[in-house]
Amino acid sequence: MLELAGQNVPVNRLHAELPGRFEPITYWTLLGDVVLADKSGFRWRRLGSALRGELLDGTLVRVSSIDPQPERAFALQARFADEMARAVAPAQRVKVIGAAPRG
Repeated sequence: MLELAGQNVPVNRLHAELPGRFEPITYWTLLGDVVLADKSGFRWRRLGSALRGELLDGTLVRVSSIDPQPERAFALQARFADEMARAVAPAQRVKVIGAAPRG
């Protein structure tokens, strides 16, 4: 979970590696205005929207850096993602970090 522009966003993190190249990656996916942290949630939402005749936009937001120290890379990525989300006009943020949870 990352706090981006004051909103908690579920993210996934992984490491990609080639010889001599370590690339920690942070990413999240949106379907419509909802951030979905796992494949099954994405599939169920897509199926439900299709059954209702809705066509939702899908978005993958990915941030990565080349760094052999994952903790340092993830901290840098978190700062970047927060600054990026804050730089987007509030009315358009839903397209980058999803809608704030209701309730």
